[in-house]
Amino acid sequence: MLLGFEYRVVHNEAQPCDNLYIAPKSPTDAIGGVPTDVDGIGVWILGSDPSSEARQLSASKGAEVFNFLRRASSKNERGAVVFQIPKKDGYVAHGDPWTFRIADCFLVSTVQTFISPLSAVKAYTGPVTGVEGIAAALEHSIGVVASHLPLVDESVQNLELELQRRLNFPWLSSEPVPSRRVCVVVQNQVSIAATKSRFDTAAALGIKVVVMSIGSWWREGHEPYTHLREDTIDTDLTPDSGRAQRIADAVKSYPLPIDGLCAWSDGLLIDVAAAAAQLGLWTSGPKPYSVSTNKYLTRQLIDPESTEYFAVTSMEELEARLNSNTPIVFPVVCKPFSGRASEGVYKADDAAQLRHGVAQTFASKNGNNVLIEPYIDGPEVDCHLVLHDGKVLHAEILDDFPSDADLAEDVTDKLFSETQEAVPTQLPQDEQSAIVDTIANIVRLQGFQTGVFNTEARVRNSTMRYVLGKGNTIPDLAVTGESRKEAEPIQVILHEVNARTPGIASSASSRIAIGIDYFALQILAAVSDWTRYKALSIPFVQDNRCDHVWLTNSMTPITYAGIKPLMADYPVETWDHQMIDSRDNPIIELAKTHGHLTKYVLRHNANIKEGERYGYKAGDWVWAGCMVIASPIGRRHAHQVAESLQAVYNDFVRQKYYV
Repeated sequence: MLLGFEYRVVHNEAQPCDNLYIAPKSPTDAIGGVPTDVDGIGVWILGSDPSSEARQLSASKGAEVFNFLRRASSKNERGAVVFQIPKKDGYVAHGDPWTFRIADCFLVSTVQTFISPLSAVKAYTGPVTGVEGIAAALEHSIGVVASHLPLVDESVQNLELELQRRLNFPWLSSEPVPSRRVCVVVQNQVSIAATKSRFDTAAALGIKVVVMSIGSWWREGHEPYTHLREDTIDTDLTPDSGRAQRIADAVKSYPLPIDGLCAWSDGLLIDVAAAAAQLGLWTSGPKPYSVSTNKYLTRQLIDPESTEYFAVTSMEELEARLNSNTPIVFPVVCKPFSGRASEGVYKADDAAQLRHGVAQTFASKNGNNVLIEPYIDGPEVDCHLVLHDGKVLHAEILDDFPSDADLAEDVTDKLFSETQEAVPTQLPQDEQSAIVDTIANIVRLQGFQTGVFNTEARVRNSTMRYVLGKGNTIPDLAVTGESRKEAEPIQVILHEVNARTPGIASSASSRIAIGIDYFALQILAAVSDWTRYKALSIPFVQDNRCDHVWLTNSMTPITYAGIKPLMADYPVETWDHQMIDSRDNPIIELAKTHGHLTKYVLRHNANIKEGERYGYKAGDWVWAGCMVIASPIGRRHAHQVAESLQAVYNDFVRQKYYV
């Protein structure tokens, strides 16, 4: 390949790299007698003057540049290409900041890293002028970004701004970064394709992953993802009093040192923390997790004297409370002490609905104990926190939209399942500050000082409420038009603390909108890598340029016969909450007919749920789909895309899987 080009160089003292912008001309295999390598991927550099002398890149760098330009050109976009040239020596703290912080930018079409995690980087100190200087600079390049924008002043300014605001964390370290190994404890078989982003994160950090689970479902032969983990440990993870010891013993039996333990699911957190404590690995200890995973204990911790909430362990106890001299002020919510995804959570507007709801909660998977507490009428939020030694390193608030149970006139059997989320929040700054302060104090009160926390709460006396606009099917926040009275201060009422990363889709929303990778932070904490933990807690510089991200959820009834072919590799008893491989997601098919909508879908996933637990008839299954939509235009545009796409998506699922 002969590469002719126009170029510009942008220097920025605040960044570790200079940016070499080039606009390649159409490359050919041989021009003017310049030879190519035998394998056909030799790259020669030729300036804008055809008579100038060409310079050949080394075989390794030539292959990297050739493959990247081929990928970029396959998208039929001829625009600027930006090679990042290091101007100081360092060590790679994050092996692919371009994929994790740049690739989702709408100005960017393709990215590629040229560096390996934990490796050393050598600065290029020579001139970046002329064919010889350009060739030498390219040899030292460590990453590259392609855009559809032409090489003109305005394009360079816009791309520079995005590169600076997104790569604003120390991804090159002045000190060597030690290699570490983490053991991730997984209760059941998971879809590797659906959860691949988590393992990609560990790989980019140079952290070796050992998966501890039941059975050998991720052994050799499960290509192409086997390289993402170092090994697997088969362990009995039955939830009994001996599980923590079995986890610790399994770690001790591994032939190589393990630097940290972590888990993704709430049901494992207490025992994993107990095992980590026994092994001398970093942990908050099992006690804080025993509080955070129990909504009743958390409520007692927050409001020890309150009589507004109470717990029952039987229908007889509920009847006794209903007939007592202590009145129940409706509406209320009944929920299991522990659970996930709003399973077994019901609203009641009167005693009859409460009896029915509590009976339904007892019948749910985690319904041995039921908490009954006041229903809070106000905007719901997710608040993601990153703490270190009690200090809030990062806080993020997402708008969590009303559920069926919030909106229905008759709330019998209506669910609190997630519907929509949006980031950034539209709540005013004083309400945001109150949310962060309140939630951080509760998390500390539970006994945590460090870690990643996904929390849910509601804001009472907010100046905003959800309004369904004319012709809309999804509401959005709007100002109430009333000023807050001094006698009605902002109140932030906690729903729950999940002392772990947010779910896959919510985590993806945050990474796209603000650049925070919560799974990276969880494993960095587990292995006590506090330098990188702090570094990766730095979000994008916002400057009002944040892409608006909208997460839309849908639940569509399907049948056993309809879904069986897709779930052939999984025993039916493991179907509940089983992730669907990304290649089987409807978005792939819908892109062929609704590309004007799907182009805004940057992530998508789906899982299967038992329908009866979600208000559907016995024997039905539910397809729970999720799409992460990003708009460079604004929140209203993201809202419109979500409305249109959700209707098309649901129709597709019904037609294909309800048979």
